[in-house]
Amino acid sequence: MRAIWLKSQREHLGYSQEGLAAQLQLAGIDISRAAISGWENGYYSPPLEDNKFRIALAQALQISVTDLLARAGFEVETGDLSAIGWEAAQLVENLPPDQQRVAIKILRALAEG
Repeated sequence: MRAIWLKSQREHLGYSQEGLAAQLQLAGIDISRAAISGWENGYYSPPLEDNKFRIALAQALQISVTDLLARAGFEVETGDLSAIGWEAAQLVENLPPDQQRVAIKILRALAEG
């Protein structure tokens, strides 16, 4: 299955395939321009089962992991979150793990007043 969503978001951000590969390489993902071309042309699928890869790709594409999975065709539950709750969840989800913990502490402190 072609990853049209990937090409669309990549182009929206102004990245070439090589540029996206470079972004992923900076995040520690060993990937080539040819692999990205293969995903976009449907020769193979991006390794979305790999959590480190999912996070790096979502960050490179400037979307949440949940949005990435939804765009890739996975069924994603949002639960009973309001629009603002969904936005907050996506913002926290896009942070590196150490910053996620800080964000949650801040949110808890705000909630406790």
